[in-house]
Amino acid sequence: MTFEQKQHLKIWVYTIAASFCLAFAVLLQHSVYRGSQHLHTTMEVVATMLAFFVAALSLVRFYSKKNNLYLFVSMGFLGVALLDSYHCLVTSSFFQDHFPSPPKSLIPWSWNASRVYLAGFMYLSFWAWKREQKLGKAGQISDRSVLAVTAILTLFSFLFFIFVPLPRAYYPEFFLGRPEEIVAGVFFLLALIGYYRKGDWQHDAFEYWIVMSLLIGTICQVVVMSRSFALFDAMFDLAHIMKIASYSCLLIGLLVGIHHLSSKMQSDIQLVHEQFELLIEESPVAMIMINQEREIIIANPATSNFFGYKKEELLGEKIEKLLPQRYRPQHPQQVASFFKDGKSRHLDVGRDLIGLHGDGHEFPVEIFINYVQTTRSGPAVICSVVDISKWKIAEAENQRQSEELKRSNLALESINSELEQFAYIASHDLQEPLRKVASCCQMLKDDYEDKLDDDGRMWIGYAIDGAVRMRQLVNDLLEFSRIGTLGYDPQPTDAHQACQEALYNLSDSIEQNKAQIICRPLPVVLADKQRLIQLFQNLIGNGIKYCREELTVIEIGAEPEGSHWKFYIKDNGIGIAPEFHERIFQIFQRLHLKNEYSGTGIGLAICKKVVDKSGGKIWLESQVGRGTTFYFTLPAEDRVNKPQPITEVHDQGT
Repeated sequence: MTFEQKQHLKIWVYTIAASFCLAFAVLLQHSVYRGSQHLHTTMEVVATMLAFFVAALSLVRFYSKKNNLYLFVSMGFLGVALLDSYHCLVTSSFFQDHFPSPPKSLIPWSWNASRVYLAGFMYLSFWAWKREQKLGKAGQISDRSVLAVTAILTLFSFLFFIFVPLPRAYYPEFFLGRPEEIVAGVFFLLALIGYYRKGDWQHDAFEYWIVMSLLIGTICQVVVMSRSFALFDAMFDLAHIMKIASYSCLLIGLLVGIHHLSSKMQSDIQLVHEQFELLIEESPVAMIMINQEREIIIANPATSNFFGYKKEELLGEKIEKLLPQRYRPQHPQQVASFFKDGKSRHLDVGRDLIGLHGDGHEFPVEIFINYVQTTRSGPAVICSVVDISKWKIAEAENQRQSEELKRSNLALESINSELEQFAYIASHDLQEPLRKVASCCQMLKDDYEDKLDDDGRMWIGYAIDGAVRMRQLVNDLLEFSRIGTLGYDPQPTDAHQACQEALYNLSDSIEQNKAQIICRPLPVVLADKQRLIQLFQNLIGNGIKYCREELTVIEIGAEPEGSHWKFYIKDNGIGIAPEFHERIFQIFQRLHLKNEYSGTGIGLAICKKVVDKSGGKIWLESQVGRGTTFYFTLPAEDRVNKPQPITEVHDQGT
């Protein structure tokens, strides 16, 4: 059945119910039937019991769903149950002499108070919903406020009937014998219109029966009870029957709602159970559930794959079946301890766990256990087991490769140390023969230059120049090897002082090239002082060497960078193409011919080695024709040590 068909069916049910009520009202309008006080008391007892049931179930639904509709219905019917029971008692013959009003007035007016009370609360429930829709949480009415209003109105009604004489309730001379009933009828009608227009009756069982109850209550007040002209007449008793029917509608709605909720909960539980079973079955990890007797009650396909047993061979068996024999004696005590503790955990972190395959071989596993409470088996444990055999093999392979790499590194370090020692010894021992070659060539030139022809003098010049350059190359190579062979001793070093000493060593070159040096304040760093002087001297010397014809300007400074200081040496020289930014730090790498710029190609390699030994890094930023900025980092001697905020320009040479 479609939603539209269900909606039309519900409207037809409302129409038929209203038609029946109206038909009975018309048929009994002129009946000579007369009921009795005993029948009236019986009907009021039934109505009171129904009202108490509705109030109790609505209150339970309110605290489970926190919907204010249930709160107002609960409080409305709680007050009505008290007023109906009060109405039932005060209209009995036993209490007639204890009230200031006769039964002819007390019975209809106490009825009317109960009906106005209920109609008012039903309308307030709709008004509260509208308010909450408009204002959100700010518009919610607290349960304490509703309880307070219920208590005040109920107590006021009790005291009113005890102390206040009541006027007559019947007016047979009018068309409406009890016109005061219209007040409750109006509130019932307003609530009926509101809930019908709200539209939730189309899909919510409880609100469907609320509309039915309000429909019957409206007809009861406006058409039936208002046309009662005497106590216990046909319309009087019919109104009581319709009141019971309207109460029953609310009770049916609550029971249907509770049934729907129960069915949904059962459906949700079933869905969760199915999802849980699907999760267990499809998991790539072995999932095993055991009870307190350590019996396996669930085992997924992955368990069969890991341990080599069929599912049927595991169910009902002790979990110790999957453990090597040496672990079985202490395992029951461990399981009992876990059930007592009830905390999820990763078993024996840092220690290998072993599983036993059906064919008898053992394999390493990791296990995570969770404590659960099941409806069928009571307390249980879910064990998630992972076969880590491949991990262990990979771990062993990684360990082997790591050890092999360590051995290779040690071998390389030994070879590098030997090469550095060889380079140091070779370059040191080559100095004396080169010095003799250069001296002999120079003496040959000085003594026999006038006796040689032009070719002879040219070859002598080549020999002297080659010997000089070879001696310079050997000196630089010796200096490069010393960094590795003579050790590196980092100490707190004043970088500013080291820079000044480097500038002093370069003073002749600075003066000859008329270079302008701008040295910002520099910090204290952890470095070998002599190597730091050499680092500054090489980088500043490069800036002077590769200058252009105009004024050479070199700027030196530093700024903090984490636990290091980042230094920069910036010049306005010829610049370096990007493709050579890495290459120039390699030993013997030159970008220019020797007749263009002097040098051996070792200076920047020495700089890189000094910085590497210090635990820093070196790089550059440059474009051809726009100068070069060399950067290098050195560990800070004190992380709070920072350069002075005010810089100073220092010129050397003009």
